[in-house]
Amino acid sequence: MDDFRHGVRLTPLKARIFDLVARAGARGIDADEINRIAFDGHSNRDNIKTHVAQINDLLVETDYRIEGTRGGDHPNQQRARGGGKWSWGEPRARYSDDHSWPYRLIKRNVRAVA
Repeated sequence: MDDFRHGVRLTPLKARIFDLVARAGARGIDADEINRIAFDGHSNRDNIKTHVAQINDLLVETDYRIEGTRGGDHPNQQRARGGGKWSWGEPRARYSDDHSWPYRLIKRNVRAVA
């Protein structure tokens, strides 16, 4: 049985991944957490990255996509004093040492065509 998200048919597994990312909100959800919930810990980051890319391919005609949030406005990220480059605040190890950046559902800006 297939599931639809934003008018796009997804397999049950891809729909589960999409729902996990969507429910995570602005904070996002990292690949390890997706692995734990959707795959019972029996997958890896590369496989999850592939599923996310495939979901994005299916969502190409919509206003939505899933993005990894290495940069941007993750709650643990802070601008260095003096407006320098971004640095990570605590808890740092979760995202900086293992490179498991959180995924977030992004609604792209839609511009009118003149």
